[in-house]
Amino acid sequence: MTQATGHNELGDSDRPSSATFGWKTLTLLGASFTAAGCYGPWGLSLAIAGWPGALASLALVAIFYFCLLQCLAEMSAAIPSAGAGQAFAHEAFGPTAGFIAGAAALVQWITGAAALAVLLGIYADQMFGGGPATTIVIAFAVLTVILLIEVGEGFALTLGISLLALVGVSIFIVTSAMNLQPDSFAALRAPVASGAQIWMTLPFAVTFFIGLEGVPFAAEQTRDPGRNLPRGLLASFLIVATFSAATLLLGPAGAGLGFLTGSDSPILLGLSSPTMRAGDWLIFAVNAAAVLALAVSLFGAIYACSRQAYAMGREGELPHFLSKMNRRGAPHWALIVPSLIGVVIALMAPIEKVIVIFVFSSCISYIMMLSSFIGLRVRRSDLARPYRVPMGMVVCGVGIAVALLIVTSCVASDPFWSLMGGATFVTLLAYRLVTSLQSRRGSAKA
Repeated sequence: MTQATGHNELGDSDRPSSATFGWKTLTLLGASFTAAGCYGPWGLSLAIAGWPGALASLALVAIFYFCLLQCLAEMSAAIPSAGAGQAFAHEAFGPTAGFIAGAAALVQWITGAAALAVLLGIYADQMFGGGPATTIVIAFAVLTVILLIEVGEGFALTLGISLLALVGVSIFIVTSAMNLQPDSFAALRAPVASGAQIWMTLPFAVTFFIGLEGVPFAAEQTRDPGRNLPRGLLASFLIVATFSAATLLLGPAGAGLGFLTGSDSPILLGLSSPTMRAGDWLIFAVNAAAVLALAVSLFGAIYACSRQAYAMGREGELPHFLSKMNRRGAPHWALIVPSLIGVVIALMAPIEKVIVIFVFSSCISYIMMLSSFIGLRVRRSDLARPYRVPMGMVVCGVGIAVALLIVTSCVASDPFWSLMGGATFVTLLAYRLVTSLQSRRGSAKA
């Protein structure tokens, strides 16, 4: 499922005839969007804050996503639009805010594609060899070409492949549990992490949950969004939280903290640890599930980048050439340009730095969504809300506070890459300002 852009408020009478998604389908969507999260480099958080600190940062991030998803549930039930964050900001504050939200989403998708490509390179290298860089270039090239000839999304197939990733994670969790010793957890408790260490691990904890915010993009295909969206968001959150907690709780206990600390692919390393000793066939199966899921996720991210860039080019918010179509009806420049940027980012830095720019960019988008929640509550109190968050302003305030904490953590972790994300965002805003001024001058002369 990918993001469409533009302001699009729908009432029940305007709902498309294809609005067939119930809360169970939305739950599967949310789980599939985040299925690759447990394959992220959470071993790096163990190196920063140890096991207790990594769990504490995971708990804090879980609180944040619960707050974010509650706010999204209210907004997407009231404004069921495939534009999601951009539509919410447009309705709350006007077209300029809508553009800012759209620009934030575009940067998030581009950096997300880069992060997924780097992870794909790591896991593909362990399966096939050849080096991560080769995989990154080939993956971007092949998937972009596929989209250039306008191959359908294959919703059921991509969903099934994504959910295979959860099977691989389940194998890791069960294998870890089967190899626990009486003193496994006692050896993990010390040293106790400081607040600063927990703060520095927040970007890596975000990777467990990132993608859940994509569920509201299916709002226009959802039956009775006031009922099904909140239930689907909550159910998918609980599934992701359970898998994430089990992975981080049992993995180091089963494989050994020292063995996983600092790893960029801790699930595969854990299965091959001396205490777990999983067979080669099992490790290969988990590796294959990771590669397939990451490839499908990268396909979706590239698609989302292209559609976001295409829509903004069509509206004059980005250069118009991005809205041009090839003979097969695919927006070729909107596919090629973001993909090239994604390749450059993916090749320039190791996974921990790419994650910093991805999480930083995502949090800018999240802050826009949460700000829109406040704007809609204050400025559109007349808006029908089939679902209303209990203590909504408090929940939103907590979400914004933690989002700002994560942003500062990204800056502290890597100022350069955080500023790169910020600079990209500012560049888009500057383009909008310049084109708006030129348009006004042209209108005045006319």
